[in-house]
Amino acid sequence: MPFLTQGKTNWKYILILLILAVLVGGGILVWVKKQEVPSIELFEIKKPEKIVKEEPRPENETANWKTYRNEEYGFEIRYPKDWQPWQRTRFGGLNVIHTEIFTAETESFYGRVFLNLFTDYEKPCEEFQIDDLKSLWGNQEEILVKRRGHQCFTFSYVIDKESEETQEFKTSFIKNFHMSFSTLKFIKEDITEDWKVYQDGNKGFEIRYPQNLFVTEVEEEPLSGSVVFHESPQWIGPHGSFIPSKSLIIEVKEELGGKKAKDIKNVDELKEAIEREFAPFIVKAKAVTLPFSSAFVVEMNTNKYFQYDYYAKDKDKIVKFSLIDDRGNFSPFNLMLSTFRFLE
Repeated sequence: MPFLTQGKTNWKYILILLILAVLVGGGILVWVKKQEVPSIELFEIKKPEKIVKEEPRPENETANWKTYRNEEYGFEIRYPKDWQPWQRTRFGGLNVIHTEIFTAETESFYGRVFLNLFTDYEKPCEEFQIDDLKSLWGNQEEILVKRRGHQCFTFSYVIDKESEETQEFKTSFIKNFHMSFSTLKFIKEDITEDWKVYQDGNKGFEIRYPQNLFVTEVEEEPLSGSVVFHESPQWIGPHGSFIPSKSLIIEVKEELGGKKAKDIKNVDELKEAIEREFAPFIVKAKAVTLPFSSAFVVEMNTNKYFQYDYYAKDKDKIVKFSLIDDRGNFSPFNLMLSTFRFLE
């Protein structure tokens, strides 16, 4: 159909084209809609967390070690397989037990390990410095300390022989020394807890003592009125003397050195009274602090045994503790003093 007819616009033709255009356009639009890809909901994709693989923890290096246990002194400690138990005890004075407990040895190396028990009433364990303890133990290379009540436990070693070839063994020995000390534990915090109790209401005191000791209340002179704690069933000492060879003797006095106990006001006056009475027999003397009282201790000059006498005062009484031993081993008598108390 011609767009122009005889010079005039053919409107009918234009209308038909417009209708066809609308129909075709609509069809195309419908087809395009059908071809649209449905929308997809997107989720955040997290990167997988990095998994850190835990390294297996090394087993306790002391787990397979052997155990040294001491019921008498109430402790135990673990030690490595290349150490050999070696029980040798020396007594370094009134309050010291010096015990060699382990050795480690090869052809070109020799080391020794010591455990020392130290009870001192001159000053508390807490006040001792490592240098003070080294002066007590002598040539120990290193000293580690644990404290329990009135006792210090010190752990130390000495290397008597080494060479360039044993440097690795020495390093291992010192490392084991520290690890062994870390295992030191007390079987009981108070080793006197299962001790027996002796009580004397007339003399006004009580004291604890180990199960294996015997107790004798003496009626004969020169110890009449005293109580004796001793190890052997027979308390009479060597050569028929009235002094046991290993014992703790407790005497209660109302006067000393010609002076009434009630008139002795302090430790200095107590010292003067002791010197007046025993001056020819005193080797040395010093003031100390027992757990229950200020006191004075003297080393006595005897031919048969070692003897230390402690003197403490309570109101109108003086209590004398004589620690006696023929080898200089005053354990457990020195620890017994920490359990003494005056009765009300």
